Amino acid sequence: MTAHWLPDDEAAAPVLVVDDDQAIRTLFVSVLRAAGVRAIAVATGDEALAVLEQRKIAALLLDSNLPDASGANLLQILREREDSRTLPVIVVTDESDIDHRVTALESGADDYLTKPIHVQELVARVRAQLRGQAEWLSVLGKRMRERNQVLSALTRGRPSHSPSETAEMICSRLAQLPGLDGSGVYAFIGDGAIIPLALHGTYAPQIRIGRPLPASLATRLRDRAGTGPWSERATPAVGGTMPSAHPVGSHGETAWAPLRSRGDLLGLLAVTGSDSTGDVFGRSLSLAIDVSAVAAALLAPSLQSWSQTETLRSAIRQIIDQHTFSTVFQPIVELDTMRVIGHEALTRFHDGTSPELRFAEAAEVGLGVALEVATITNALTALRALPEVGMISVNVSPLVLVACPDLGDILSLADRPVVLELTEHDRIDDYPRVRQAVDALGPQVRLSVDDAGSGYACLTHVLALRPAFTKLDRGWVHGIATDPVRQALVAGLQHFAQRSGCRLIAEGIETAEQLDTLRGLGVAFGQGFLLGAPKPAQGEHLVESALS
Repeated sequence: MTAHWLPDDEAAAPVLVVDDDQAIRTLFVSVLRAAGVRAIAVATGDEALAVLEQRKIAALLLDSNLPDASGANLLQILREREDSRTLPVIVVTDESDIDHRVTALESGADDYLTKPIHVQELVARVRAQLRGQAEWLSVLGKRMRERNQVLSALTRGRPSHSPSETAEMICSRLAQLPGLDGSGVYAFIGDGAIIPLALHGTYAPQIRIGRPLPASLATRLRDRAGTGPWSERATPAVGGTMPSAHPVGSHGETAWAPLRSRGDLLGLLAVTGSDSTGDVFGRSLSLAIDVSAVAAALLAPSLQSWSQTETLRSAIRQIIDQHTFSTVFQPIVELDTMRVIGHEALTRFHDGTSPELRFAEAAEVGLGVALEVATITNALTALRALPEVGMISVNVSPLVLVACPDLGDILSLADRPVVLELTEHDRIDDYPRVRQAVDALGPQVRLSVDDAGSGYACLTHVLALRPAFTKLDRGWVHGIATDPVRQALVAGLQHFAQRSGCRLIAEGIETAEQLDTLRGLGVAFGQGFLLGAPKPAQGEHLVESALS
């Protein structure tokens, strides 16, 4: 080894001189030692790296021209290594070597000296870097203590059943740290969307809690999240460029750390440091990485189920917004005369999902009323292509009756009397309120209780609501031609309907034997494939009776 070693006291980290000229090495070390600054020296970049592997160095005096590598190349290596990323480096160049000087500064040098060297300037510049490093380490220690306090507080935190509340708690803890322009917790949704759960700081209008990020931004963040943590400078969106999730006005660096649980990617944690403290936080990246592990553990129990719900809610919204459903109409027939007295409007979803399941899903995520209103509106608009024969019957839940103030305006789209078929799957706790809601819609609107004999409908709805019609569940029609027990039940329901002032409509009539039996039992009206299949309105008569 060609290193020129001078004795040094191991009690403190020395300055390392790296220069292939032995005379300059000796001069620099002597001058620094005479000024009370500890120093050692080596001749090559490889030797410098070997020293850094073995001991701590306070600062580096680096010749820009070395025999084994340029100073800029060595500096790049130092800045890529974790143990020397913040090491103060003063590059020594020739007076005329401006290019090396500029390259060194661009590569991360903290200062430079030009030859010939003035010893007073050498000592002054080295001492300035050592003072700065000491102050930096003091600030860093303070910041690390503050960060550890936040992490400790987060680990003691109790997650809420609501991921938004938990995310807000995480951002509130981060807000206690100085030097941050903002923070955010973002959840990944199964359909590709990303939704901010909590935000601290000032963001652009398109970045709002609970609102999906712009699609282009969500795609970019998802792609980057798959590769691990990263950081980037705030670059405000201009014109048609991609929108930014950086806090408005920030010139610092935003670090992103994926939130993972058992291998699943749940979302992202974002931390934006101010420009003056970005280096203290390691450009905020180490803070984001540290906090993301705790945040993922706090959020995972509630976030997965919430994400599933939000995915379903997004799918229902898309169905409503894109109108991915249509209406078909099935005739309601007077059984004795086979005369069409009206039609029932039925919804069909383009993806083939059963209407019963789709409406149940919508209700589960709080969009039941919105989906019902959309399908009713569509049915009454499509009705215009249907011959003006009798009434139109549409399915409606009790909640829509009492919670949709615009229902009357929507029903006014119909060009004939309307029958509201009250679905049996929702419990009714306030019968007078439902009855009043129907009466308020006017005399052209009547009520029908759907699927009598199943669910909550049964006879209680009939007694309490006094509907104009009661629909007999298809389960009682199936097999009625050969089953005396079913016949007895239907006869009883028919008698009950007559005495209570409503008319019975049998659903699911598929055979001539069922039709004959129901006629014999006095049932007035019916529906079913025997009498007419559900079809779109096409301006033609929809009854396709097997008996015609």
